[in-house]
Amino acid sequence: MILIMGKKGFTLVEVMVATVIFAIGFLATLAMMTGATGGNKNSRVIGGAAEVAAQWMETLTSLTYTSIATDPLLVDPPGATNGIAFIRNPLPSIAQVQAVIPFTPDLPNPGARPADNTRTTPDGQYTIYWNVADNTPIPDTKTIMVIVTSTGWGLDAQRTVALQSIIPRR
Repeated sequence: MILIMGKKGFTLVEVMVATVIFAIGFLATLAMMTGATGGNKNSRVIGGAAEVAAQWMETLTSLTYTSIATDPLLVDPPGATNGIAFIRNPLPSIAQVQAVIPFTPDLPNPGARPADNTRTTPDGQYTIYWNVADNTPIPDTKTIMVIVTSTGWGLDAQRTVALQSIIPRR
């Protein structure tokens, strides 16, 4: 504080400097809160996708798979190629894959290797893909891969969760 002619008070320069320091701190706090809100939304979407994937995997692994009868949801569609290398993740799209690196057959490729089955959650927020491979990795087993993607959250990119399980013939 500067004393001028015996009077106490702040100069205009001191008030402006204090205002600038306060504004910088306020804007930094605002930016931090905005980032935290975005992170929370991302976590909520990924957590929801993981929950849907776990529930659907539980549903699929509890279905009948015997030598006499197999639930239709566990049937490997005709013409599908078996083997872990051919259990297909439906994302990213062909264009996204080719934009990042040159195309190779082992990359996720929904055009060439689409999911065996697809469902959307009743609220429309998630799409569930699942693939079944018979006799993989050994005879009398099925390998199931469940892939859940966010669809209705308005994010800049989809969020994906994938789970894989092997079930024996019972």
